[in-house]
Amino acid sequence: MMIKKILLFVGTLFLSSVLFAQSLDDKIDLKNFQHEFFTKVLVEKVNKMRDSLGKAPITVSTILGESAAQHAKFLSKAKRVTHYQKKKKYKDAPSRAKAFGAKKDFVWENMMACSIHKPTYITYKKGSKKTTIKTYKQLLKFLWEGFMASQTNIDNITSERVKETGISFFIDTKKQKFFLVQVFSN
Repeated sequence: MMIKKILLFVGTLFLSSVLFAQSLDDKIDLKNFQHEFFTKVLVEKVNKMRDSLGKAPITVSTILGESAAQHAKFLSKAKRVTHYQKKKKYKDAPSRAKAFGAKKDFVWENMMACSIHKPTYITYKKGSKKTTIKTYKQLLKFLWEGFMASQTNIDNITSERVKETGISFFIDTKKQKFFLVQVFSN
C-alpha cells in the first residue's frame, strides 16, 4: 500500500512538472500568460545584474505587486505609458504603493508597453527598432533592452537603496498589447 502511495505521489509530481513546465522558448499565449514564471525570470535577470555590480538581491513584495497591477491596468485603459494618474489616491508610484499598504521611504517604477504576435517598436536614444515578439525569451529581451536604454530605469534596477520589487502585467488580448509595471522600494 505504501509503495502505491509513493508511486502515485511521484507520478503526480512528474505529471505536474510536465504540464506546468516553462521555458523562455515557449510561445506566448496571451489568454494563458504565465505571470509567475515570467515574474521569476525577470527578477532573476534584475538580481543577476545587481550581483554583477556587487549589490544585494531584491525580493518580491506582494504589496508592491498590487500597486504595479493597478497601474498596469490603468495604462491599458489610458492607451499610453505614463507615471501619473488623475486620481489623487493613485497619482504617482509612491501614492499607489501607499494606497495598497506600503510604508516605504521611497518608491520608483519602470514601465514598458509592447505588442505581442504583431510588429512592435523599441525606442532607443538614437532611433527605434521594429520587432515581433512571439516567445517569452523575445519578450524578456525586448523589455531588458528597453530598460537598458533608459538611465533612470537602470538606476531603479541597480540602486543600493532598493530592497523589494513588485511586478505586474496587464494584457489586452483583443489588441494583443502587453503592459508591464515594475515597482521598486526600500
